[in-house]
Amino acid sequence: MLIHYKTNDTGDYISAHHYLFKGCMVLELGAGCTGIPGLVAAKCGAELVIFTDHPENEEAFKILEQNCIENDLDKNSFLIKDLDWNKPNSNQILNDVLVLHYILAADVFYDITVFRAFLHTVGSLLQQYPKATCIFAYEERNSNWSIEDLLLLNELCCRRVRVVDTDLHTIHIGIIFNKRDFMEASRIFAGIEGGATQSRLLFVDESGKRIGEWNHSGLNYCLDGFDMVADRIAKWIQMAKKEVGIVGPLGAVLVGHLSCQLHTFSFHYIKGMGLSGAEDEENNQRLISFLKEQHGDIAVEFSLSSDAIIAVATAFQNGGVVIVAGTGSTCRLLKADSSVHGVGGWGHQISDAGSAFWIARRLIQCIFDEEDGLHPSPYSISKIKRLFLEFFGLCDKTGILETLYTNFDKSKIASFTAHVAKEANDDPLIRHVFRDAGEQLGSYVRAISRNFDEEMLDNAPLLLIGSVWQSWELLKDGFACGIKSNGNRIKQITLYTLLETPALGAAILAAKKLGMNQEISDEDDIIPGKSWIACNVCCRSASISPSRIAFYLTKCGHIFCNKCLIGIASFQDTAHICLYCKKEITICKISRNMPQTVQTYFRCPRELLAESMVEIMQVIRFQTMQAACLVKRFNIMRTNYEKLRRFCCEILQKKTALERELISKVGLSQHNNISVK
Repeated sequence: MLIHYKTNDTGDYISAHHYLFKGCMVLELGAGCTGIPGLVAAKCGAELVIFTDHPENEEAFKILEQNCIENDLDKNSFLIKDLDWNKPNSNQILNDVLVLHYILAADVFYDITVFRAFLHTVGSLLQQYPKATCIFAYEERNSNWSIEDLLLLNELCCRRVRVVDTDLHTIHIGIIFNKRDFMEASRIFAGIEGGATQSRLLFVDESGKRIGEWNHSGLNYCLDGFDMVADRIAKWIQMAKKEVGIVGPLGAVLVGHLSCQLHTFSFHYIKGMGLSGAEDEENNQRLISFLKEQHGDIAVEFSLSSDAIIAVATAFQNGGVVIVAGTGSTCRLLKADSSVHGVGGWGHQISDAGSAFWIARRLIQCIFDEEDGLHPSPYSISKIKRLFLEFFGLCDKTGILETLYTNFDKSKIASFTAHVAKEANDDPLIRHVFRDAGEQLGSYVRAISRNFDEEMLDNAPLLLIGSVWQSWELLKDGFACGIKSNGNRIKQITLYTLLETPALGAAILAAKKLGMNQEISDEDDIIPGKSWIACNVCCRSASISPSRIAFYLTKCGHIFCNKCLIGIASFQDTAHICLYCKKEITICKISRNMPQTVQTYFRCPRELLAESMVEIMQVIRFQTMQAACLVKRFNIMRTNYEKLRRFCCEILQKKTALERELISKVGLSQHNNISVK
């Protein structure tokens, strides 16, 4: 890139957020003779950049055009137009532009006399292009200058993104957007499940309706550092906002690794996060401060908590225990008085017993110890060695040393556990190691029980989180043994698993921190067709029944409430006798989790008709497009034919004229050479 400048913070900001500008339409106000923000946007992949400045700056336009050429911009990727902010309807120069994504303005607040005209122009542009965002930068020249009243007058909102301090000046970078967009965005809330291996982002509105869901790599600032994790979070959310068309800062973003069933509540302007490794309050505040100072356009407020605490707070109102067994492992207790206690979770170098990494490392160690003659394996290693070499693509076991040391990849090693779990039924060594893992996880519960109160000792609620628990049949004997070992005082435990993405639980905890205790309905618990469903025995209506009353569908097509089933509903996919037709049936709970083929019967007929019409309209649009392409091509051919015909006519006319001229000259020459005898 041939852009040469000492310091241009707007250009730096655009370059750092290059992923936002690819394929976008960009307008720069007050481009001057350099147009650096617009040039950077073009280099970042913007489809079209329109540079504007005052009509009197003709010399600047010439220099700007030359600057674009020197920076190798395609002639079709930029336009240069004059724009007078004081002129009514000045934005008519963009009448041919159907979509505008970004308005760039670098150092336009240089004189208080231009504030009104500039903001009026921005307001007009945002009315014409409501989904556009104005990115601006200004140097702090006078602390008494303010645009607050002008923003209100033009129904605009402003949000500072970051402040850049140097020895020479203080630069503020901010965004301006419609007030309406701010109100809409502030009703959208995001939760992030920030695991060490993979993370999930979820957008919901204030009613709990899901707007979008995205997956990403792991988020752990203990491994990757504060700056990198914060930048990843910002990029992730910005790309998600762009995808669903959200302009302005979200009302809430909560990053949390874990969550259980969604309860209903009303969100507020807060962004909360629960990341792997987020156990230190000082470090948490450091990450939050970085996000506020460097990414102020993401959300109004930020909060952060550990993944495990997010899970317990969401799942149990009066406290409980969560045991995480994924890439790593940990156990956390949240008591009713909000005090937190923990066991494990110190990383693979210290603990992580029972985790996927721990299991994989144990199995790999069995291979080395057996072949070294150090510790004979209790069972044959032949199968596990074959799986080991196959999974890591090795010819010899020593090849794993590169993955363990030179290019250490904890997630890759941990994923070996899921691979071997599929073969556990045929291999006693795999079952043996999984049993040991279960015992380690059970000992976590026994160790943390020293902090239980009497009520929890009577029946401890345990939430199981992580991929290792998918192999419960291999873990359960060892898990029970670990709990029952010396010093156990627990009389009974109840195991729970997730009914909802952990990302949503993060949002719940953030709202609770603000004192928001209202409920937000869990979309998965909403009964499809609730308005007309009724029990075929007691005629209980789903529309007026409390949420604890569930309804079930039989294979023969009848519907019963759980009160009438009297326990049958606890055993789905098990043969029972229908209460209505007396046939042998299986049952299925009516919810959003039903198979898609079953859900169709509970759909609104109008919705089905509308969806079918969408497909028909797509066919019509496709065929119409083909016809339009043919017509367009025909018109081009006809135009070319007319051009060719006119060209031929011109050639014929020239030929005729030349012939006449030639005949005239030749005839005269012959006449002059005639001799008379």
